[in-house]
Amino acid sequence: MTKAQEVRGKRLEKRQSDLTSQAEKVFDWILDLMDADTEKGYFGSITVCLFDGQNQIKTIALNGTEYDLTEVLLKFDRLAFFSKLKEVVEQEEGYKAILKPSTIFYDSKAILFEIVIE
Repeated sequence: MTKAQEVRGKRLEKRQSDLTSQAEKVFDWILDLMDADTEKGYFGSITVCLFDGQNQIKTIALNGTEYDLTEVLLKFDRLAFFSKLKEVVEQEEGYKAILKPSTIFYDSKAILFEIVIE
């Protein structure tokens, strides 16, 4: 393997590691939201959205609960991030993720991401 290939391999590995780490952080945030919903007696799924041109994911209730993805989106493509998030969620037993990458929501293009506990 050439030095160029070694450097490329290291960069790709580090990039994937960082992407997974960021997805795990967002999943933890969503789990906290789900736990808060459970305390309130709501046991349904939770859906978050990311509108085009914005860097904050928000619950679809748009009640002010949001997570800033600015740093993540400077490094990674939106769809790549949500695809990795889906992968992280579905590694957990009893969890299912539904990714809708091109949705119109409140008359704006958005990515919708739903987590369901089975």
